[in-house]
Amino acid sequence: MAPRNPGWITDADGSKSWPLDSYQMEGERITHWLAEGVIKQHRSVGTLLNKLIAAGFTLQHINEWGPSDAEVAAQPALAEERERERERPMMMLISVHR
Repeated sequence: MAPRNPGWITDADGSKSWPLDSYQMEGERITHWLAEGVIKQHRSVGTLLNKLIAAGFTLQHINEWGPSDAEVAAQPALAEERERERERPMMMLISVHR
């Protein structure tokens, strides 16, 4: 969610990193992800979790998901994510209960 211009940055050695800019500046971000002009609402992890708690939810489990070997075998396109999960999780899953 955080980058204003999401996408991998490749350095001179060919190593890739995921940009994390303006992380503390929460609010609207317009990106070109899956379609032109996608509007996202960026929030820090702390804000997301605290909003859930304030709304009366109990956090049960948090998983910064990345594909397993079995998932990559079943869906080879996930191999790129597997290589890059050293840099950032593909997604964060939060299980809550009210």
